[in-house]
Amino acid sequence: MFRAEEQQSRNRIDRMPRKEAASNGDRMAAGYLSRMSRLLKGPLLVVLCLAVLCASVIGIGTTGAPAVAAGAETQADTKPKVFQFMAYNDKVDSYQDELRLDLVLRVPHKEFDPNCVALGQTTPAASRGCSLSFLYQYSGSDQPRRFRRSRYINTMGRKGANSYDGALAWARNQDEAFTVHEIINSGVYDYLAISIEGDLDYTDTKSSIDAYKTGGSKQELAVYAVIDHDRQGRNILCGDAVWNYGDDMCGTFNPDSLDSARSVNIMDAIGERGTRLYMQNCRTSGGAKYCSGPASFVGWDGHPLLWSGRQTNWGLVTDFGFPAGNNNPAVPEGVAPAKSFFVYWYNVGGPGSSKNPGCTENTSFKYQWVGLKNNTWVPVKALTPKAVEVQGQPAGYSSPGSASGSEQGAAYNDRPRAAGSSRAKTNNLFAVNDAGEPMPAQRPDGSIDFKLAKSMQGLDGYFKLLTWPITKDANGQICKTTTQVEKDTYNPEAGIENLDAKEVEHRMQTAWTIDTAFYRYSVNPPQAPTINSIDGTGLGSGGAVWADNLTPTISGTCQPAVDPQTPNRVTLFGENPAKPISANNPDESDNRGFAIGTVACVPNDARNPNKGGTWSIRDDNTAYPSKGVNTDMGRRRYHAWITEHSTGYNLTSGFSNLATARFAAQHEAAPVVQAITVPHTRKGVLPAGSAVRVEGTARPTYLAGNDTNLSDSRLEVFMVQSSSGAETSLGTSGEHDFSTSTPSGGSTPVGHIVIEPVTEGHVWHWKIDINPLVFLNAFDGSPGSEQYTFGARLVNPAGKPSGDARKDQMVDMTPTDPGIIGADWQTVSGRAVMKGTETVDANAKVTVTWPSNQAGRTSDTVMSGADGAWAVLLPSGIEPGEVSVTVVDSNGNQSEPYKQYLDVAPPLDGLPLAGAPKHTTLLLVFSLVLLVALTCAWLRRRREFTPPAS
Repeated sequence: MFRAEEQQSRNRIDRMPRKEAASNGDRMAAGYLSRMSRLLKGPLLVVLCLAVLCASVIGIGTTGAPAVAAGAETQADTKPKVFQFMAYNDKVDSYQDELRLDLVLRVPHKEFDPNCVALGQTTPAASRGCSLSFLYQYSGSDQPRRFRRSRYINTMGRKGANSYDGALAWARNQDEAFTVHEIINSGVYDYLAISIEGDLDYTDTKSSIDAYKTGGSKQELAVYAVIDHDRQGRNILCGDAVWNYGDDMCGTFNPDSLDSARSVNIMDAIGERGTRLYMQNCRTSGGAKYCSGPASFVGWDGHPLLWSGRQTNWGLVTDFGFPAGNNNPAVPEGVAPAKSFFVYWYNVGGPGSSKNPGCTENTSFKYQWVGLKNNTWVPVKALTPKAVEVQGQPAGYSSPGSASGSEQGAAYNDRPRAAGSSRAKTNNLFAVNDAGEPMPAQRPDGSIDFKLAKSMQGLDGYFKLLTWPITKDANGQICKTTTQVEKDTYNPEAGIENLDAKEVEHRMQTAWTIDTAFYRYSVNPPQAPTINSIDGTGLGSGGAVWADNLTPTISGTCQPAVDPQTPNRVTLFGENPAKPISANNPDESDNRGFAIGTVACVPNDARNPNKGGTWSIRDDNTAYPSKGVNTDMGRRRYHAWITEHSTGYNLTSGFSNLATARFAAQHEAAPVVQAITVPHTRKGVLPAGSAVRVEGTARPTYLAGNDTNLSDSRLEVFMVQSSSGAETSLGTSGEHDFSTSTPSGGSTPVGHIVIEPVTEGHVWHWKIDINPLVFLNAFDGSPGSEQYTFGARLVNPAGKPSGDARKDQMVDMTPTDPGIIGADWQTVSGRAVMKGTETVDANAKVTVTWPSNQAGRTSDTVMSGADGAWAVLLPSGIEPGEVSVTVVDSNGNQSEPYKQYLDVAPPLDGLPLAGAPKHTTLLLVFSLVLLVALTCAWLRRRREFTPPAS
């Protein structure tokens, strides 16, 4: 019922108040410096010493300091250590003297193997391989070297038809034995929940009157827990010889022969309190009677007769349930059968005197089931939220051990009898509420559901029954006591409900502990820390991250200690490939790996530790052997635990979540852009499904493979338009496109990358088709708006980019407008420009198709000049009609047909003297002048001719 280090067994400095301890430390430091100054005779050296001391203190007190070596966080102390005393029959009746203990013992991890004997078995031969032994002082102060050895009974059942075999063996035990209920791993230690049963042999009579004083006399008791490191028993001696496993008793045992590094007297943990021996009879001296007081029978063998026929009532294992048998029904897991527990008070003594208050009868008592919750005692609310008074104990002295199997006077957890029945019995342990209805964990047949009680209240899984006497005098009145010792012995105050810790402790010490039980007991270690990120990158669903260096920093959250002077400390481990972390049992501390470092859990708010804290440790890649260093393309799994330091037990949490770092410390080689394919217009439009295709190859190094929690290196494809200079992403590959045979391909609104399966030499082919509208919408008529640089890069999973691969390409998908200027009886001509712009298109091929098939000609083709101009002469004899003009530019884009009507009749301004060509006009004028001249000459000659007379 104590934390060992919180009782008298603390060393002196531990018992000091914190401020006093600190001031003592300051005085020690000051004294040391004073002596140093006198010795060194140099003020400068004194100043240097002060500086060193100051720096040391600052370093120790800084919770945010860099990680330090794990040290004690990963190395177990070999000495067993009592973590908690849970129950102990510290008041012993000299006639019914028995040893009963429940405790939690800390031992190095896996030092004790619970399967060193078969389930439910214990024999000397089989016990030889068990490393844990308990040796206890059998006859107390009278024969201090007479020791007995306890055997181990394996009660740690496994899932299966007979998992209860060990629990049954323990319930039926009547010899010197111990069992381990649970092994709770906590870092480098295991915490063993242990019950011990054994016989004692204290002298029934004493010559000294002091042995009969009220409240019992102090009795020597030593119980040694021994780690048998060679598992052969050779380090446990009886006298000068090896104490053989077959020998239960040793009359010459010397505790000094034990290895102090592997043994401990567990009774030291309760300090001065010790064992109180109640003598079975009173002693009269000088007319006065001396009596120890009332006693509660502990029970042994079949006295009283319980459900199992033996000593069921101490450390009952309820983890597996019990089968039907001995006229008892089967009970499920977590349930203690009816008649598993009892209380029986009887009074040793007679009429009173000046030394004896005259208390002679114990016809009633109080009891209460209490349990542990977060290692603190509380009433079991599902059974006895407050102490219950029970009537009907027999008056006077009556020992249940006086007749084998006697049930006389014992109160059991049994079915209540009907009122008025000849068998009606009020003297029983049946928990009811104020209305007389059974409490939730009290089953109608008297059995007790500890599983329900644990779950309803969030208990640790350990239960014990406390009982206090109600003692009356010969007149039936509560006896009058004159001292606190008498009151605490005959009529102590009962119940621990609604009390402070000090009063709870007092009332538990005045009680007698007779019955205890376990159900899935567990200590409450600190809350495990969490790993949230590696190098600032949050963990994915699988806890894996690519790291861009071989010395990543692992960070997470944690629960700080309430006292900042003793902070909780986080220890980080990197996986040992030779002992990989088990996916089925990730909390197996044997596979914890290499200790990388330890840091304090730094509170987010120093004033309120409940707000949580943080930690961060850098793996400097030096904690591993030479063959296990972090390597590029390798991996390391990490987990962490947290250890408390406030109790002195280094109670450690389970492991955190697993975090995996895959190392991608190098840049990828740049990919290759092999080709860009640009589609062209046909008859003024792009063919359906046209796309600009960019393709190339890549050879990535960092691939996730089958690990879906990681991603491959990613391929990024981009372009740069010359006129803008801005980089535009065209697409990015998917997370696993290089690791799967059917890549999904990453995509953007611009394009969709297709990764083709690997070919020779681990070279991958990739391509991306881009919607032509991306380029057409970006074309502004300037030459630079059709000039592009296409590029690609590989970015490793940790974010390191390769160099860029680049290739220039004009993306011209705009057809040319022939720009027809004229189509007349002589020529068809125009000026070629890009459609919708004023940009000329030189060297475009212009084809004119004539209205009809004449002279064997259907069309004529010319090339546009540097200024885009072109002209086609009409063929001779062409008829009027519609001509069709198409253009194919130098990049292969074909325009739609442009129509123009052709009129072959000469215009009026083409007639003589009306605009005909000059040489024609001159010829006509010359002809006309000649005609006029000839006419004039003829007319003159006619006038001048005189005809002959008749």
